[in-house]
Order: sequence, then C-alpha cells, then structure tokens
Amino acid sequence: MRASACSALVLFTVLASLGFTACEQSEHDAGLVRALDKLVTALDAEEWPAVWELTEPGARDELLQLHGELHDALELVETIVDKRDLPAARKALGSTLVSDLPRDSKDIGPQLLSRLFDASGVIIDEHATDGLEIQEVQEDGEITTLTTIVGEVFKFTRTDQGWRSLLVSDLLERSRLVIDYREHAIAVTERANAHRDAWRSSLDPTTAHGTYNLALAALNKSPIDAKSLFVFLDVPARDALVKAIERSRVVQRSVQKRHKGAARTAVYKKRKMWHYVRAGSDRQLYMYWAELPEFEPPFSTRAAPARVETSEGGQRAVVYTEDGAQVQFTKTADGFWKLADQEKRLLKLLWEPMDRAYERMARPPEFWKYKD
Repeated sequence: MRASACSALVLFTVLASLGFTACEQSEHDAGLVRALDKLVTALDAEEWPAVWELTEPGARDELLQLHGELHDALELVETIVDKRDLPAARKALGSTLVSDLPRDSKDIGPQLLSRLFDASGVIIDEHATDGLEIQEVQEDGEITTLTTIVGEVFKFTRTDQGWRSLLVSDLLERSRLVIDYREHAIAVTERANAHRDAWRSSLDPTTAHGTYNLALAALNKSPIDAKSLFVFLDVPARDALVKAIERSRVVQRSVQKRHKGAARTAVYKKRKMWHYVRAGSDRQLYMYWAELPEFEPPFSTRAAPARVETSEGGQRAVVYTEDGAQVQFTKTADGFWKLADQEKRLLKLLWEPMDRAYERMARPPEFWKYKD
C-alpha cells in the first residue's frame, strides 16, 4: 500500500480509510483507533475542520501564531524594502499563504490546513485496507506512536478532549518552507526594529526621520524651542511669514495715525498684533507667535517615527509615525530636509488676519470695532 498527501510545504504519508475489524484491533485503545480512523478519513475527504479538531492543541496554537507572525512581517516589510523588491519579499514571507486570510477571518486554522495539504495528491492502491492494520504501539512520555504493518507511522497525544494527532506538529517542525517563512519573518522584524531604533535616535538633518526627530525635540521643550523649529521650515513657509509681516506693517501705520504712546501699544495687544509689531524678521515673528496660546505647531503628533516613504525621485518624503500620523518633508538643494506644505497653513493663521484688517481699513474709525 502507498498513500501520500502532498502539502504545499512537505510530503506527508496519510491513509485514506482504516477498514479494519474490531477483533483485529481489539488489543489497542479503542479511542486511539477511532482517532486514527477519523484523522485519515478527514484527510481523504479534505474535511479540514475535522482535521483541525483532531490536531494537538499546541500545534494549533503554533499555526495560528505563525499566521500572526507572517502578517506582522508583511506589514513591516514595506518599511525596510524598496518598492521594486516588495513582490519577492512578500512571497518569501508567505503572502500566498496568509495575505488573503486576514487576522479576523473565520476558521483560520482549517483554512491554513487546506493550504498546507493538497489532498488531491492522495494515491491509494488495492492493498490499502491490508496496510492499515496496526502492528505496534509505542509510548514515550506523552507521545504514543502507531506503526502499521506496512511501516506507516502516526503519532498521537492524549488530551482532555481525547486523542489528538501530531501530524501538523511534524509538518511545522520538518517543513523547510515553514522554517524559511519563520526565518524570513524574524529577519524582517529584527531589521524593522533596528530601523525603528535608528530612526528614533537619529538627529541627522540630511534624513527625513532625523529632521522629524529634531523638530519633535524642539516641540517637546518647555517652552517650545521655536528658534530651532523655524530652521526646519522650507522657503515657501518662510515667504508666508514675510508676507504676514508686510501686511501687518500696513495695518500698523493705520494704528499709528490714530493712537500714540501707550494707547497704541494697548491697541496692538488687544487686537493680537503685538507679535507682528515686535517682529523684525520672519524668524522673530515665528518665535513670538510660538509664545502665544494660539500657536499651532507644524504637526500635532508626538509619536516616534515608524517608517519613511520617499517620492518624486527622492525629493519628497513622508514620515509615518507609530500612532499613524503622516508628516511631509521636502529635500533642499543642499541635501537637508525641511517640513513641507506649511505655507498655506501659515498664510491662514498669520497672513489672513492682517489681510482682513487691511480690507477694513477703508472704513475708519469703525475698523477697530469689527469682530472677527
């Protein structure tokens, strides 16, 4: 007799039907014999929920753990592998095994077994029934080994739920492909952790994550280190600050015509213009603004960087943080990274208030009575 099941991972010998009589097997544990009968019948019929039920609990836990580990690695691999290499990297991490089997899928275990075993490869000859007779039963601790008259070997262990097969345990232990998947997943996890540690500690402004860390450090200081934070604004953002100062100067001249001395200063403060008046440059405006309660930082997250994704030929980058936030950066001609896409926000927060004031200057003196 020869009966074999080709799995996607390893060749296993299984039997399709027991077919032996009770008198022939009466000297063996009836529950053990029934478990072998059910296992082989389930494998032959591709009844994977039944095979899963007959599988030893530790192997089931291990298989589910492998499923989770591969998903974790598939998520992490994007952070450490170039886009063009991703297809091969995903394949090496078992994407064909688990990618369309999400973590919250129903019956993950049976579905994984259906992919590990290819029951269509079972071959049974005319001597199958004769070969199913148990020749020997050996016990070694918690493991009971059955050997048939043709030399087929099956291992079982007794649990609170009855006899359970170690077939899947053998698959996970001996399969070269499973071992490779695990090794690749470990390598990806370790490399991603190393990257994450490097990203967290880097203070190199010639990298996007280094610039993010420097900006984050400036934001975390008390008070905020606005002088350092200003350094990471790109040219369009600084131009927006200059425009805000220029617009404020026109409004200042109008105030100067109407008020003198302390009254003038009081108006500036009441109308929240004092940071404009004091500023002699774009950097000073940013620094004075950072002292106010209404200051809005360039990004709200305070989480560590998790990965970096570049685009536009390496001139743009997105730093993805561990809390899911995204911070945009742009690369300057001298190789340093700056916070990107800040111009519109700064125009809205600093230029527009002065522009509204400028428009109302045509209606003096009621101008100072308007409410924004």
